[in-house]
Amino acid sequence: MKVPNLNIETHKLTKVKPYWRNARDNDGTVSALKKSIEEFGFNQPLVVDSKMVLITGHARYRALKELGYKEAPCIIVDLDDEKAKAYRIADNKIHELTKWNEGDLILELRELGSGL
Repeated sequence: MKVPNLNIETHKLTKVKPYWRNARDNDGTVSALKKSIEEFGFNQPLVVDSKMVLITGHARYRALKELGYKEAPCIIVDLDDEKAKAYRIADNKIHELTKWNEGDLILELRELGSGL
């Protein structure tokens, strides 16, 4: 299978529009993302449709705005409204399937000397 070329462009956050009916309550995520961005930088683009409506990255978008960022890298995908809606839901639901390997996590945290 051929890997698609990603169309990544930097856009002003004022141009990006949150999806009006985002079904995720990400209030608790934003503060953690702000800390992560401050420590590690912003390393995961927002995903928007051709009308600059967010598909994925609502919490990242809010964190960037609260941190005072004026622009962000965006992956622009060519999806119709139905496909964008399905992708938005799938992207969020897939994360719920992830589980920690507790043994490996404990080793990683010990090596960091932290109790994150």
